[in-house]
Amino acid sequence: MALWCEFLTLCFGLTDGFLLKQIALGLSGGPSLLGELLLAVPAGGWSPAGLFGGGPAVLADTTEPSLLSRIGSQFYIWGSVALGLGLVVFVHELGHFLAAKLFGVKCEKFYVGFDVPISLGPIKLPRTLGKFRYGETEYGIGIIPLGGYVKMLGQDDDPRNMEKESQRIRGEGDADDGEDDEPAGPPPRAALDPRSYPAKSVGQRMVIISAGVVMNVITGVLFAAIAYGLGVEYTPAVIGATSPGDPAYTAGIEPGGRVLAVDGSEPDSQMHFSRMTLKILTHGLADPETPVELTVEYPDGVRQYSVPAASDPFNPEFRKIGVGPPYVARLNKPQPAIDDTPAAEVLSAADAGADILAVDGEPLEENPVLGVTLRDRVANRLITRIDQPVTLTLRRQDEAETVTEVTIPPRRMKTLGFELAPGPVAAVVKEGPAAKAGVQAGDRIIAIEGIDQLSAMQLPAEIRKLDGPVQLTLRDAEGNTREVQIEPVADHSPMPPYSSVTGRIAINSLGLAYLPEPVVASSSAQALQAGDVLSSVTVLWPGGERPEKFDQRHLKLAVERLEEGWNMSDRKMLVSLIHLAQQLPEQTRLRIIAERGPEKAVVDTTVAVHSSEHFYPDRGLVYQPLRRTQQAESLGAALALGLREGKWKMQEVFQFLRLLVTGKVSRNQVGGPLKIADMAASQAERGWAPLLLFLTLLSMNLAILNFLPIPALDGGHMLFLIAEAVMGRPVDEQLQMKLTMGGVLALLSLMIFVFANDILTWQ
Repeated sequence: MALWCEFLTLCFGLTDGFLLKQIALGLSGGPSLLGELLLAVPAGGWSPAGLFGGGPAVLADTTEPSLLSRIGSQFYIWGSVALGLGLVVFVHELGHFLAAKLFGVKCEKFYVGFDVPISLGPIKLPRTLGKFRYGETEYGIGIIPLGGYVKMLGQDDDPRNMEKESQRIRGEGDADDGEDDEPAGPPPRAALDPRSYPAKSVGQRMVIISAGVVMNVITGVLFAAIAYGLGVEYTPAVIGATSPGDPAYTAGIEPGGRVLAVDGSEPDSQMHFSRMTLKILTHGLADPETPVELTVEYPDGVRQYSVPAASDPFNPEFRKIGVGPPYVARLNKPQPAIDDTPAAEVLSAADAGADILAVDGEPLEENPVLGVTLRDRVANRLITRIDQPVTLTLRRQDEAETVTEVTIPPRRMKTLGFELAPGPVAAVVKEGPAAKAGVQAGDRIIAIEGIDQLSAMQLPAEIRKLDGPVQLTLRDAEGNTREVQIEPVADHSPMPPYSSVTGRIAINSLGLAYLPEPVVASSSAQALQAGDVLSSVTVLWPGGERPEKFDQRHLKLAVERLEEGWNMSDRKMLVSLIHLAQQLPEQTRLRIIAERGPEKAVVDTTVAVHSSEHFYPDRGLVYQPLRRTQQAESLGAALALGLREGKWKMQEVFQFLRLLVTGKVSRNQVGGPLKIADMAASQAERGWAPLLLFLTLLSMNLAILNFLPIPALDGGHMLFLIAEAVMGRPVDEQLQMKLTMGGVLALLSLMIFVFANDILTWQ
């Protein structure tokens, strides 16, 4: 069909893959706003989660490629993208073309891209990148890569040309003679050029109209089948961790379980983590008041959880439950530790990729459900023995598979000269020790075992030192105090108790989490006193110059915030500030502004960053993520997987459309041509299989969107044909022209919107 057939999809891609790129980490316990402030992931840099407490960091290869290599790589990536997107458009138009030829319709043009004239003042750009004529058809690549078209005799989606086309097939003059006399009415098909599109029966025209969509569905399935034939690498839907205070944490979901189903879907032992997060996202958008139903398999059996999807505080439009991806007991390649940490001091390049066999002499056990050894016990031992050295037994990946031991010393915590006070309890684990003792959200911990000088950051470690039941003194929202006795449980969490994602601090042995407050609990700086309310913290670089280290993307935005003055009133960002402090060099000067007493006297002082007597739970180890490859063993299996993937993608597009028309999706969640190309490039960087799966999604988008009942799209043409079949005569040409003009104007408006939206929301 002509001109607008792929335009809607390529200008208005409902790319849930792009959605995942923006928010899956936020959904699963990843960075959200901190991606802009602290946790941006650079190409070749660390992931935010482990660096700042949200999860284990993953380091990419930081080897700098040559300029020629980078240029060649970019040409390859964008060439792959152009080939892939062009192929999606090509097969759609090929469907129209082959069906038209089957019924004897004359096809005058077959174009990928639009060959419209473009002038920049006196300069006229070429309309095509290349063209040739074979037989009666002109084939070419148009200058505007936003779709494609097949120009059939007697059919044109440009309303300005529709009447001329009508005259041509009636034999009323040449299409370029300029005549515009209105016909008396639609002539019988016998009076039309027999090779014209309108001369064909309604059924034949319906086949021609729908052939593009059918081709996209078929090729979408084939794309996915080829991808699974090559092998699709993916992260399994395994609970790697839960974010303190998020719904998964309060529901009592434990790490190490494999998610089999979401909301009663068919159990799938090979569910991808990305698919799980997408299903949670769409559920939260469609029905935010209804809990997400999860079926999770553990070594001791299958458990059912009903988890409400909470609003992301950093992205209120999104809903999340707060689970993170899994990691294995293997050191990352090529860099097994973060620089300037205790792990980096004792690990060498030879340890990169080494398997961790034992911790403190205790062999690690394989998770029987997953068939791999997770890093959970290693990470947990480093946390629970925060002030002690921990010995790891490693099996290196050299030819001899050398077994060696390394001892990682504890890491001293850097302080900004003050300790933050703990705030009210923000979340309580369902049926956990605190919940059983009657602790509720909003209660404030004012003393532990009679000790009332409490530090928000040190409270988890202090609780861990206690033996037997723990006595807490609580004050509720009304100011009433009470004492409770809690029997702690073993803390098996692989995550540090501080989360930059939620800003909360967890006491896992008690089953509760709280936010710190911008109130000084204690201070090593003489100018600050307990009870001072902190307003801002500003870094003062020696000589006024920022150290080169902090120009790296994953630190730069956070440091810029610290240079401008970190707003201490944002409690969700206080943990992030403490994490950032661990990166600052010793003796870095900080300006602190606080208020004191009821009169709010201003305190303006400077302090120096220095090591404290306390210890920091993250010693700098970097683990490898759990990755698997799903590969079809036969052609039949590949086609079956392709059909399943195609069905899923169609369901996702339909669901996204439903959310869009009901106003539950904002413009920030919709990708236009720039974002689609960016997403395609990111998939192409990962290899052909991810790109092919993305093309499956785009093919299903194209099939569905082009069949929407909008004049100038395939669906609009089908609507006219259905009306013709019902009425027994064609829809009035003038009415068709007016409706088509309306559709074209709507699409042009959409084009302006999506381009502007891509630019305004670009990250």
